[in-house]
Amino acid sequence: MSHSQKKRGFDRRDILKAMGLSSGTAAISGSAAAILFESLINGLFNRAMAQSTGYNARKFIYIQQSGAPARWMYDLFLTPYSTAGFISNGQLGTRYDGNNKVRYETIQRKGIQVPVMWGSNIPTPGGQVPMVNLLDNLLHIRGINALNPGHPGAQALHMRPLGAKRSVTALTSDGSDAPIKALNVNSSNYQFLSKSGYSSVFLPSNGNMIQNLLNPFLSGASSDYKQKLGSIKGSVDAATNALNNLAKSKHPASEIIANSQKDAEELINTSFGDLNAIWNQLRNKYRNLIARSLDISVSIPGITDQRIGNDGARGNQYQINGRIIQNSDLRTLFNGTQNIERMAEHFAVAEYVIANNLSESVTISPRFISGLAAVGGNANQAPDEHNVGRMPSLIINVMYYRALSSCLYELIQQLKNNGLFQDTVIDVGGEFNRSPKNNGTGSDHGWQGASCAIYSGIINGPIVLGNVFSDSPDGGHSGSWGYGAPVGGNIPLDIGHYGATIAALLNAPSPVTARPSIVQVSGNSVTPLIELARQI
Repeated sequence: MSHSQKKRGFDRRDILKAMGLSSGTAAISGSAAAILFESLINGLFNRAMAQSTGYNARKFIYIQQSGAPARWMYDLFLTPYSTAGFISNGQLGTRYDGNNKVRYETIQRKGIQVPVMWGSNIPTPGGQVPMVNLLDNLLHIRGINALNPGHPGAQALHMRPLGAKRSVTALTSDGSDAPIKALNVNSSNYQFLSKSGYSSVFLPSNGNMIQNLLNPFLSGASSDYKQKLGSIKGSVDAATNALNNLAKSKHPASEIIANSQKDAEELINTSFGDLNAIWNQLRNKYRNLIARSLDISVSIPGITDQRIGNDGARGNQYQINGRIIQNSDLRTLFNGTQNIERMAEHFAVAEYVIANNLSESVTISPRFISGLAAVGGNANQAPDEHNVGRMPSLIINVMYYRALSSCLYELIQQLKNNGLFQDTVIDVGGEFNRSPKNNGTGSDHGWQGASCAIYSGIINGPIVLGNVFSDSPDGGHSGSWGYGAPVGGNIPLDIGHYGATIAALLNAPSPVTARPSIVQVSGNSVTPLIELARQI
């Protein structure tokens, strides 16, 4: 059965009629309440049918790491199962050693070796949790040849691999009943190719992004509904009554709908109202998480629990994006005024769109840290670290990834709260990794060793796949930094394997025929089809 056939294998017209709506264009163009109600009902039906039939095409959230920030201090696990054959490079820092130097060291968590920042906690709206909780649903794939050394080319190939008949961003779109087939939230070199002829929606990063997204559907609606929930009370009552009638039917999904009816009613009653209030609440939630993540007073063992400086011949001079700064303690780069551009806004949009079934394919592209406090003014840290020394690179990236982890954890919690995490795949990827320079002054484009971190409720993690060379064949960038080595005898992984693997996780047709998936998905279980990661 195809994705499209599965989606349309049951009739939801009766419930829409009971709400006073139709399933056609007229309904959604005349009222924002109509499109939101229909998207919620579609989502409820689709989840119930997936559970009752055992078939489930999952939603896709792609978090683009534009600019290719260094990841070895975060989720590029270089020695997950064994340190045998590992050769370090001076730029590969995961902690400060107390002698004004960086070292690559790991700690064991959840059965694998991870960089030391995973031993810390991350903020949540209600407090904090161990960062290692994210490992429970993680599949990390490393050593992927991106097949293009440039940012634009690698960005495009990540979304549409060579020879792909459809883009990764369209895998769930061709059979989707969601009103927006795919959403591009201001990403770089976005690719969308649908076999059904659908198009994606571009959403710029300004203003109330939820309101801006829904504006095309508001042409015939008054503004009152956005401010007073009571103005659409009749529609709310009609929707809940229709759900109640459906739950009493003999439909295969009726029992599942009955069991989740209370949750559905709560969702319906809370998803409408003042869009400004909804937007501010979501955006401010993620802004608060980011601000708390960037609080330098929080002790991260091996990172922020000591002065970071070099009093020797270097004279406390450091290089950030080619600019030499003088600083006796690099922790003072963070003074409480820093931000991560677009991160809060993009996560807020992703949460709202997925929770309300407005789209099943969402691409967001948070940027990097702005306003680093430096002598002579503020500095922005570009992730393309050609000229960023090993000392500042570590502290800046750790703080950035701490914020990203906090936002990611909250997004996952919301997916769980809405019963969506097993039906969703989140990919944190984008381009390639960094190839560290031998002299410790920065890193270049590691396109021969891209990686991605994939999260889903169907993944029993952590799982790390993909081999890397113990010593990079690139003489100017030595060590085990992630240069891809063959797997399964003599098979090099490339971006085609990535596309096929994402398709398998989504339970969608593969976009490529020349490369197989490296995992097998059976129901809600993911099994590797290649050996676990090692150094060669």
